[in-house]
Amino acid sequence: MVPLQIAKCIVKGIRDRKLGIAKFLNKEPVPFNPAKPDPVEKWNWPMGAYVTGMKPDGN
Repeated sequence: MVPLQIAKCIVKGIRDRKLGIAKFLNKEPVPFNPAKPDPVEKWNWPMGAYVTGMKPDGN
């Protein structure tokens, strides 16, 4: 969810500043208030494809 929070913040900034790239965004904005982001309990930052929980041999 953290990437989603960051994306919402970026999209809001693009719209608020009326940047030219805004024409490529969906017409219906997702409501977002940076002062009140989604609850942290709902955030999820998935591990990358190359990250494992196992330590390599010798460490």
